[in-house]
Amino acid sequence: MPHKVTFDIPEHDLGTTPADFHVYKGKSLIGKLKIGRGGLRWYEGHSTHATTLTWSTFTKLVHEHTKTKK
Repeated sequence: MPHKVTFDIPEHDLGTTPADFHVYKGKSLIGKLKIGRGGLRWYEGHSTHATTLTWSTFTKLVHEHTKTKK
């Protein structure tokens, strides 16, 4: 079953307000991803505590976990 992803785009600069993405599997909330100027924050389920990644850390993780096609 594909995941449902919804998002809210702020009406002003992401420097002050992040874009929020809500990720669902069926009707269950898997988590919320907040994307801002400083990086990413993932809130699992309905948690109020986030896992935070700076853009530099996110870039390193993507490169480490992504296979390049030749």
